[in-house]
Amino acid sequence: MFVEAEDLRAAEDHIERLEEELLRLKDVKRELQILREQHRRLQRTAEGRVATLLAKPWGWFMRSSKSSLRQPTEYECWLERHRVSPEQVQSMREQARKFFYRPLISILTPTFNPDATLISAAVNSLVAQSYDNWELILVDDGSDKTKLALPEFAARDSRIQVMMEPQHRGISAALNTA
Repeated sequence: MFVEAEDLRAAEDHIERLEEELLRLKDVKRELQILREQHRRLQRTAEGRVATLLAKPWGWFMRSSKSSLRQPTEYECWLERHRVSPEQVQSMREQARKFFYRPLISILTPTFNPDATLISAAVNSLVAQSYDNWELILVDDGSDKTKLALPEFAARDSRIQVMMEPQHRGISAALNTA
């Protein structure tokens, strides 16, 4: 019982801090709205237009210096540390082929007017995997724009199947078709 009361007090303290932060953020939002309105009014004046014109070169300079000084993201650093060489990928493929148990992994992907670049990147990523006992089932859910793109994937790799629905019925129906 003592632990529960202590946990309850800690939770109440946390809620109180969150409420205080919320009130502070509401004040900041109000101040920001006032500043935006003042900025809009200033931009409409002659002085504001001159200031905008004079500030443009400074903005160009700042953007160019930021892009050259940009620090890599945490993911980019991780990726650089863990990137595998083509030789390592080939070695992993050979090891995967020797697995005693090689289950078939089925990837069901419903699509509806997919972005050609994104669906192509997804398919290419799957094809490049070191484990090769998979099948990709692409279900087109009645797309009207990309009907020709999906069958090309199936023509390139026998592990890829394409199912074309005549009309758009939603993601659940498309998955049930697969």
